[in-house]
Amino acid sequence: MLQTVLAHGVYLSDEELQVLAARGSSVSHCPNSNTSLRSGLCDVRRLLDADIKVGLGTGMIHYTDMRRLMTGIV
Repeated sequence: MLQTVLAHGVYLSDEELQVLAARGSSVSHCPNSNTSLRSGLCDVRRLLDADIKVGLGTGMIHYTDMRRLMTGIV
């Protein structure tokens, strides 16, 4: 079975959440990238409530400041 991990997940509709949950897909939440680009915020609670697995991502290729990354999730 193919597994899909989507990045960001900021603008997912309720219907899309249902499809993702049914297929066992996950979302990589990238808070620092989203705030830096001003692309919106991921509603992590909404994803979890829809039984979507959520991981933490950077969304940036050369991200080395782990302290800044971690402050973006709290």
